[in-house]
Amino acid sequence: MTERDWRIFKEDYNITTKGGNIPPPLRTWSEAILQKEVLEVIESAGYKEPTPIQRQAIPIGLQNRDVIGIAETGSGKTAAFLIPLLVWIQSLPKIE
Repeated sequence: MTERDWRIFKEDYNITTKGGNIPPPLRTWSEAILQKEVLEVIESAGYKEPTPIQRQAIPIGLQNRDVIGIAETGSGKTAAFLIPLLVWIQSLPKIE
């Protein structure tokens, strides 16, 4: 997508950001490049598509960057911060 397309996409979902080198938001869960197990948990939780806070916070979190997200109650903030954490935990060496 062009920069203009991303700007329109972010406007459609009321996503605003501040900072530098911010990755583009997710359009679908498959764009997040998550492990199969994490995608299965997301699916079993009933998330059909990312919410606006999840669309932007997850790509930032997957880069191990700090995120401050402001969204209303019930918008999926907890999952937005938890999903990158689950990805990181999955990447750790297995305990034997």
